[in-house]
Amino acid sequence: MGEDLIVSYVSIKGKPKEEYKKVGISKDLKERTQNMLDELGKTAMLDSNDWVDLFEFINGEDVPEDKEVKEIAEDTIKEFGTCGDRRDVTWLTFPERTVILAGGMSWGDNPTEGYNVITKFSLLPQWLLDVGGFK
Repeated sequence: MGEDLIVSYVSIKGKPKEEYKKVGISKDLKERTQNMLDELGKTAMLDSNDWVDLFEFINGEDVPEDKEVKEIAEDTIKEFGTCGDRRDVTWLTFPERTVILAGGMSWGDNPTEGYNVITKFSLLPQWLLDVGGFK
């Protein structure tokens, strides 16, 4: 078994680099994740099928009760909101999209904490990621 490069990423629709110089990616991520938290707070019922991938990544278990799902989703979103300040996360800008990524070499374990944060966030249901403009 050898060492492998593994990378996790999410992308943001729009926001070319020039705009980040004015706003800063940290502020933008916090605004986007706050929109997601607001939407999650308004959501009364959660479809447990939307959360299977996230919980398999976290601990390999089935989806817990709705209340716990909401708490874990909130924690995942808040943690991702700090990625603009992390040293183990970077972003690449393209004309129509910005990609936030982390990764590294691995011998079977996850290479960085930033990788874990982005992977968990990317496994949130797409309807929730859409609220923040993530794909």
